[in-house]
Amino acid sequence: VTGVQTCALPISANKGIIDAQYNLANLYYEGIKVRRDYSIAAYWFKEAAVKGHPIAQTNLGVMYEDGQGLKIDNKKAYILYSVASLNGAGDLAIQNMNNIKRKLSDEDIKMTEKFIKICKEKNFVGCDF
Repeated sequence: VTGVQTCALPISANKGIIDAQYNLANLYYEGIKVRRDYSIAAYWFKEAAVKGHPIAQTNLGVMYEDGQGLKIDNKKAYILYSVASLNGAGDLAIQNMNNIKRKLSDEDIKMTEKFIKICKEKNFVGCDF
């Protein structure tokens, strides 16, 4: 039994508490008190990102861009960085968004912009990343 399994964090994350989901994702991403597992980290970052957590959105974007626990998907990464930057994530999300945008075609950008607009209209909650 690992340290994280003996604490309340997984219980809170499973109850849908956004900060617990984000924090649990970070533990698995960094391998703190648990074996590093990018697939589990991606799962929990996505749970928090869908609920509107801007840093989870940024981190999930990084995982899509780098293929950490997920198939590389630059369009999803761009969407996540864009949404996170509009949602107050800060400079890292903006920098990542601008960097990955160079890897996308004009057509890809147009397609992603529609999704980003819908997500913004939903106040960044409930977006299907």
